[in-house]
Amino acid sequence: MLRRIEFMGVPGSGKTTLCNAVHEELRKTQEADLFFDLYKKALKKKLKKQRKIEYLRFLSIKPLKGDYIPSYLFSEEISKYIIHNSRVYSHVLQSILNNPHPKRRENILKYFLTDIYRWRLIRKNSTSDQLVIMDEGFAHRALNIYMYVERNNISVDLKRFFSTIELPEAVVNIKSGTEETIERMNNRSHGLPTSFRLYTDDELRNNINLMDEFTSELLSFFKEEGVKVIELENKDLKSAKKNIIHQLNIS
Repeated sequence: MLRRIEFMGVPGSGKTTLCNAVHEELRKTQEADLFFDLYKKALKKKLKKQRKIEYLRFLSIKPLKGDYIPSYLFSEEISKYIIHNSRVYSHVLQSILNNPHPKRRENILKYFLTDIYRWRLIRKNSTSDQLVIMDEGFAHRALNIYMYVERNNISVDLKRFFSTIELPEAVVNIKSGTEETIERMNNRSHGLPTSFRLYTDDELRNNINLMDEFTSELLSFFKEEGVKVIELENKDLKSAKKNIIHQLNIS
């Protein structure tokens, strides 16, 4: 089973910068790779088995927001996977429909299905002792999927969600207050995430508060399941890296 460390945090919290820094530190002592790098290697290997013209077509694709999946490959592979796991993912798709914003529903579904496809391909092409570092991993997907769902049986839903993905070995969550989060989002080089631009100011604040509320429940679930949870304030990313490496204590 592949080992996985996931980073969570709102856009602009610094999770990507921290994720990359922790990856660089871990790879000095062991086989540790970023999720997306492993995916690109696995997809390249897959496409090499196909006709050379298809491989060249893949290399010529201009990535859009980090998505390297060719549409002709994505549709077929995802469809097969969803059909095969329909009992597992039917409740996931239903939960996504609880989100009141159509554009957000569309994006959440796209990102979820994309990551499922990528993870499936990585598992087929990676060694079992490999450490995978994920920025906005399946914990983040679960947050976006279930934050609008009634919480009566949320633990059951989360167990079903992770039943074919496997639980991560550790989750790193970068905490940030609502106003600080909005300021950081606005200060990003490309501004607010596209789907967040659909919100009014009040809707944006309510959404962030709801994310914070459900993040606490999600992290509690991970702790109950034996996943190492590391929570950090977004203050000093340099010391945060040392803190994470120390708490991970991965050999």
